[in-house]
Amino acid sequence: MRKTTIHRIVLFVLFTVAVLAFGFPANTRADSCALFNEMFSGASGNTWYCGSHGTCSINNGRLVLTNPESGYFSYATTIFMPTGFFTIDADVTETPQSPISNSPGFGIYPFTTGDALFSISNVATDGFAAIYYPESSQMNFIFWDVNAGKWIATQYQSVTGPVTSIGMKVLSDKVVFRTNRKDTGISLPGVFTMPQVIDSLWLMASGSFSMVSFDNICANLNSGPTPLQPVLSVSPSNQDVAKDSGTTTFSVSNTGTGTLSWSASVTSGGWLTITSGTSGTNSGTINCGFNANTSASARTATIRVTATGATGSPQDVTVTQSPTPTPTPTPTPTPTPTPTECTATIDGNLLLHIPYLSYANPVSGTLLLWADLVYESNPKQIIFKYKNSGVINSPSFSCAASTLSADLKIHIPDILLPDGSTHLWADLEYSPVLSIKGNAFFILKNYGVVSN
Repeated sequence: MRKTTIHRIVLFVLFTVAVLAFGFPANTRADSCALFNEMFSGASGNTWYCGSHGTCSINNGRLVLTNPESGYFSYATTIFMPTGFFTIDADVTETPQSPISNSPGFGIYPFTTGDALFSISNVATDGFAAIYYPESSQMNFIFWDVNAGKWIATQYQSVTGPVTSIGMKVLSDKVVFRTNRKDTGISLPGVFTMPQVIDSLWLMASGSFSMVSFDNICANLNSGPTPLQPVLSVSPSNQDVAKDSGTTTFSVSNTGTGTLSWSASVTSGGWLTITSGTSGTNSGTINCGFNANTSASARTATIRVTATGATGSPQDVTVTQSPTPTPTPTPTPTPTPTPTECTATIDGNLLLHIPYLSYANPVSGTLLLWADLVYESNPKQIIFKYKNSGVINSPSFSCAASTLSADLKIHIPDILLPDGSTHLWADLEYSPVLSIKGNAFFILKNYGVVSN
């Protein structure tokens, strides 16, 4: 989630504190400023752009930010593209105006407008600001969570004064806050990659009716060896495996600098074991074996990889194993009914079974049949669909049969309902209109209760 300038401004002010401001004389600079140099004399060649929520101007060789609108802050920005880890400082003077300033503070903010991100406390961010509050002699870092779209602030820390300049030193594993062109003991830990990341620099001031001036901005690449910081990476985060026994692997690598010593263990899921790769240095492979899953539920095991002192440690990865499918029962074939009585029945699935049906066939004479019909939903009438039938050659009983006339009308003298006690009689009639696509339908024309 990328931020807009207005969004930065509004959320930044929420992290400032209501304090008064002091002014201090400029420092004398002795360093080379080979990376970035700005004296605001017009000779530096840097082009500065001012924000729209306060006054921004260059007066007497100083960049002056004043009168931020309520709920916003003044800022000026320019191109700043370090080619490696760097140190930057700027002299700052803040003078309260009338009426008394509220929420004054000033800061320096290198960041990227692109998609290359830093990692601070496992939060992806595109920059980091160091903010100083002169009346309380405190500072804190703030950085933008690009995924959540909000500022995150560190706790306030006391700064030994007086303070005549603020700045920062960016290393691979932390950003060190600087005052008076010297490192302090205050730092922001993280994973910082240089170059190709930072491309812009903001100078910022907050506090209604305050005036902040910047001067003497100097940046140099850091000299000496860069601190080494290993970064633990384990992939993939999850392996999906089949229900049968088998093996799977995870890859471990060091995406940072220095030496990464790591170890791996199964923390949950006794059906998973590490067969090799329980420890290693820098890159390696964790080989796992697993038993068959005979249950009907999927299951998950967890492996924890730990690398002491490394960024991103520990990391948990998982193995998810598929279940054994529950076998689908083979349906029992419906046996051909053998009629033992004349009473027709309707079961809970609304299947109408007629065990004894006398059919007056105009060609072959009377036939004795059994038949099954099933209820079909219809918004206008009650209908039954023909399902199955058979011939009864030698009935072993004698009773009043249901009848099927030559014009395909069925009279059923006795139907037992699913409650096991209610008996109905019913008349059904074949419907040539509904009987299409090889189906035969009968409409319920009349019915009544059979009295005992």
